Amino acid sequence: MLAYERAALAKKLETYKRDVAELAELTFQEELRVLQHSRVTGMTTTESSVLFIQHTGAETHDNQSKSYSSKFEACFLASLSRYLLEQGYPGSAITITITTLSPCHRQVMKTHTLMKSRDMRKVAVHAVDDFQGEENDILLLLLVGFLQDKNRLCVAFSWASKGFYRIGNLVCISAGSTSQPWANILRLLQDKNLGGDGRADAQCQNHPETLTGVKSSADFSRVPDGHCTLRCAVHLPRGHPCTRHCHPRDQDRCQLPCARLLSEHNHPCPGTCPETCLPCAKEVEKVIPTCGHWQMVPCSVPASEWVCQVPCEQLPKCEHPCTLHCGSPASA
Repeated sequence: MLAYERAALAKKLETYKRDVAELAELTFQEELRVLQHSRVTGMTTTESSVLFIQHTGAETHDNQSKSYSSKFEACFLASLSRYLLEQGYPGSAITITITTLSPCHRQVMKTHTLMKSRDMRKVAVHAVDDFQGEENDILLLLLVGFLQDKNRLCVAFSWASKGFYRIGNLVCISAGSTSQPWANILRLLQDKNLGGDGRADAQCQNHPETLTGVKSSADFSRVPDGHCTLRCAVHLPRGHPCTRHCHPRDQDRCQLPCARLLSEHNHPCPGTCPETCLPCAKEVEKVIPTCGHWQMVPCSVPASEWVCQVPCEQLPKCEHPCTLHCGSPASA
């Protein structure tokens, strides 16, 4: 190696050492922007929107693939995703992660299929390792099996900026895990009361005092359209109270029948309250002034403007029967 090459290499090594030394002195801190986020809409948990949903459902073990899966957990998170979508969150803001190494794991594939069948394709489903370095507003973690590696635990429990909800069987996790990180996590869940008592509480946006505990996928039927079962009772623009059950959208649209009467015959409007009344289409008998025939004419149409539909009785010069109607211009 020539002298100038050795000098260049030495300079490069010196620069590298200086950069490493500067990196070693960096101070890592929390991402403070997340503290500005409000809690997840429709959910009442802790201020940080973190909850572990404990269940006692058994996991299914596949002897051939040596993998675990949980239909209970997959169905619960699919229903929770639907509920969050009904709160106004876009599907792109929600991610389901599953504690497995392979993106082709049985549980991942099953959850993918389940989400597609419920028309929630925009909600991404990833294996934990496939989600490293990513972030999303709301993270739903499915703890099928358990994690022993500290680094994978860090990935699984990170990257949620607004809300983090985990579901798993703590009894199975505790019995199957000997790692210190899990012991710390389980103790933290107990100390901070983040276990959720085996349930999540859905909070109605319109009636915040109404909480609905959900412990299974079926429980989400008690929050139709993402809200509670109380009457809406919102006063609409024309003064009518809404008679529907609590609902999140179109609250300014009254569903009551229109009370207005149409024309001189006082026919009721067939539309609903907020719609513009259309001309009355109910047929009534009227006499056509140009020919004297009685015709069934839409109520809103003046008799003078109606084309009489009685067959023409006049004979043309050829004396062939006329095929036109009485009110047709050629027969008038």
